[in-house]
Amino acid sequence: MHRSLLACGVLGAMLLGSQPVYAQYILAGRAAGATYVDLVPDKVLVARKTGVSNALDSLDLDADGRFDLRLAAYTNTSNFPSEAETRVLPLHDNVAIYSASQAPYIVAFASNDSIQQRMAQPSPTAPPNVWGSRSTIYPYGSSFLTRFGNNPAGIQSFGYWLGGQEHYLAVRLRTGLAAGWRYGWVRLQVTNTADPVSLTIKDYALGSSVLAQQPARAAGWQIYPVPTTQLLTVQAAIATTGRLTIGDVCGRVHLSTSFTGTSQQLDLSALAAGLYTLRLETSTGNFTQRIAKQ
Repeated sequence: MHRSLLACGVLGAMLLGSQPVYAQYILAGRAAGATYVDLVPDKVLVARKTGVSNALDSLDLDADGRFDLRLAAYTNTSNFPSEAETRVLPLHDNVAIYSASQAPYIVAFASNDSIQQRMAQPSPTAPPNVWGSRSTIYPYGSSFLTRFGNNPAGIQSFGYWLGGQEHYLAVRLRTGLAAGWRYGWVRLQVTNTADPVSLTIKDYALGSSVLAQQPARAAGWQIYPVPTTQLLTVQAAIATTGRLTIGDVCGRVHLSTSFTGTSQQLDLSALAAGLYTLRLETSTGNFTQRIAKQ
């Protein structure tokens, strides 16, 4: 067994004994029952259209010594078409932001909007908005709050954060793959989208309690064989949709794939021998199961 996986296994055995139960939602702009941080003064990122300009800052939402989000004001006039963007990037797979699934647009929330695992979709015929982490957020490039482009079609602006008003970024965070999510918000304002590009970070809050995980087998899931040498079958009691993730107990994600129907087979041949956590995020709830790879 790899030494790093062994160390994670020892740590996981200590941490998985008792997982806290966390609140299932938070209201945007509300700090009651949450850990709240007011940035004084506000953090202001400004990028001017002089070649390539990229103003960056990062947030450690839970003060654990690891940055969770990177925010940027970015411009590029060295080539045509020119572009100017304000961006947010999750820095690891234990933090996620709410964004469009098939476009690089980050959703803007208004004050008192509920932020939770499943939220109302804008249209039944449009691609859904989803929680995106570092490995699952819009895969074709950066996700943005605003984008201003000057190209042969003319000047075009995109994004849900146009207009200069402050909005709330929906965020969720966990300590590891088997832990529950803490839901929170970050208050941001994009005051300029062209020249200069200006992004203001004002304050943020993170729920002080997290959404608990249910053991998968206790909820009727069949997961076999355990231990496995290569193939793992995941079978639901009823047809469902969601996402399957396999990671070690240090939080590193080794496999992530969608799930549809009642049964799916996973190929774990590329994984080193050791203990892992299977996490299922589905339309019927969140579930976890420890598995062993030989």
